[in-house]
Amino acid sequence: MISKSPKVVFDCMMFLQAALNPSGPAAACLRVLENQLIRVLVTREILEEIEQTLRKPLIQTRYPRLTETVILEFIERIIELVEIRPPVAKRFTYIRDPKDEPYINLAIAEDANYLVSRDRDLLDLAKIDYPDAALLRREAPNLNILEPIEFLNTIRDNLRLREQFGQ
Repeated sequence: MISKSPKVVFDCMMFLQAALNPSGPAAACLRVLENQLIRVLVTREILEEIEQTLRKPLIQTRYPRLTETVILEFIERIIELVEIRPPVAKRFTYIRDPKDEPYINLAIAEDANYLVSRDRDLLDLAKIDYPDAALLRREAPNLNILEPIEFLNTIRDNLRLREQFGQ
């Protein structure tokens, strides 16, 4: 029996980094999505944040190759690849960084397997001794919060196991 592809939530910075550096780990995560090895979930709210972030004047000034055409093509590519979910209820409040709540709450609502980020606020939620981590584990016991390279290694290892056991 072939197991379903893991459900994954990328935070906004993953998409930004993928757009800015096609050879970096975030872009590699998108290639995993392109190869249909994972399912990436977003909401319209998250798509809007991605687009707004790509269009920030500071980002545009720092990265002149990020033209309007590049942004539009990137957003179109993302929309083709991801699964757009309806708005989700707020089940987890994250006082430390409320801007991370849409990603956390989407992961909870969809019973996602992974939340991938470089954001320290999100990554701290994976620590056993972090106070909010216990609250999140109650809401999402199957959620793994990983940095991009850890995520890529995990997916690679899972694929090897599936091949080894013929799944």
